[in-house]
Amino acid sequence: MNAILRHLRGASIKTGCAALVFLVLGTGNISARDTGVMGAVQTHETAQKALLDRDFELATQIAHTLIKSNPNDVQALLILATVHTSRGQIEKALPYAKRAYRAETSATKVGRFTAATLAARGLARDQKFERAKLWMRRAINSAPTDQLRAQRIQEFKRIRQLSPWSTRLSFAIEPSDNINNGTEETTIILYGLPFTLNDTEPLPGAEISFGIGSDYRIWQNRTNLVQIGFNLFHREALITDDKGTDLRGRDFRYTNIGVRLRRKRAIIEKSLEITDTIGVNAAWYSEVPYQHQASISRTYRKRINPTQNLDFTFGLSRSLHQSDSAKHTTTLSINTRYVRALPGKGVFEIRPYLNDARSDSNAQDQYNFGASLHYSPFKAVLNSKARLSLDLGTREFRQLGFTGVKRSDAYARAKAEFTLSGVSYFGFSPSIHLTATRTKSNVVLYDSTSFGAGIGLRSAF
Repeated sequence: MNAILRHLRGASIKTGCAALVFLVLGTGNISARDTGVMGAVQTHETAQKALLDRDFELATQIAHTLIKSNPNDVQALLILATVHTSRGQIEKALPYAKRAYRAETSATKVGRFTAATLAARGLARDQKFERAKLWMRRAINSAPTDQLRAQRIQEFKRIRQLSPWSTRLSFAIEPSDNINNGTEETTIILYGLPFTLNDTEPLPGAEISFGIGSDYRIWQNRTNLVQIGFNLFHREALITDDKGTDLRGRDFRYTNIGVRLRRKRAIIEKSLEITDTIGVNAAWYSEVPYQHQASISRTYRKRINPTQNLDFTFGLSRSLHQSDSAKHTTTLSINTRYVRALPGKGVFEIRPYLNDARSDSNAQDQYNFGASLHYSPFKAVLNSKARLSLDLGTREFRQLGFTGVKRSDAYARAKAEFTLSGVSYFGFSPSIHLTATRTKSNVVLYDSTSFGAGIGLRSAF
């Protein structure tokens, strides 16, 4: 980690800053027409030479003279930002970098690229990594060539390694023909008699969701990492046709908030990583408290070879269902994940799972098992990065339900996601996904079929 920081410091102090300003000054971005006199061009060249010779006093004097003539002189602003960054005065450099970033109007965006890179490197040098990541995203977004963009992406990754914070954002809009997980069958048989149910029809609409998760590195050495983190997820439902029911979007509103403590330990000689996590979370559904949960888990990750990994996770959780007469559920979960990169083809994953829930609520006392398959081809599909998924499983309930039988469900869910990696804004690319879900139950009330599509954002790096 110190080596990475030294690299960033070296890039920003020794040659990086001066080279960046040379990139702008050497592009012909300043012309006699822009300044009115050819002497202004020569003045910029003199300031550039002083900067490369590390004659900061002369470079500063010339830059201030140019700014008096033109407050939006991008090159002069960049020279001052470079001087202050090279002296370690990042807070003095930032105002000039911001002004240069805003003042740049050329189609090539070279000035914006240079200003953002200067700011990012200076902030990283001062160990203000979150702000540095923001400015590096701006640099990536303004990079004039693919090669420079690739270089800044690598710098962004190095800064991300240095930062104690690791943050993930998600956002999605998902239209669906079955927001409420309804069924076409509205008549059921109870104890030999037919009953017609209301509010069970599939309702069309859309789900809008967003989430944030963040972890803070408390301590780290060569083989150990300790983090504390939190997550927030919220989902809203919009119903476009209630079909005469009393259901509204707020009836399906869902919020989950959680905190966790995680420790990772690497056993290098065995190519093994062990992760222990403890956490608590609270959930609200339909605007009322729904569940409190505490959980603990351990994951073993074995690196079989450069193209294969194997994970095994054991988890235990205890839940209080406030919406169900304050009943408790204890769940044991076992998950396995096998990942293999197929040369020239793509990455294949298989994830078998088993969840055994013991509860005094007949709606929660169940076990389910199944497996999900995932495939991400290396080659672009429809000019996008694709990920195909299929989840197959079954749920078996131990207690008699209100229908007088023990419920048994089989389900299948298919998803195709396409990320338009060639389209990026500040490092985020749009993604489109299509989903199809089918549940078959021995209680017809729980038979359901739904199709949906959605758009969202994914980090391009």
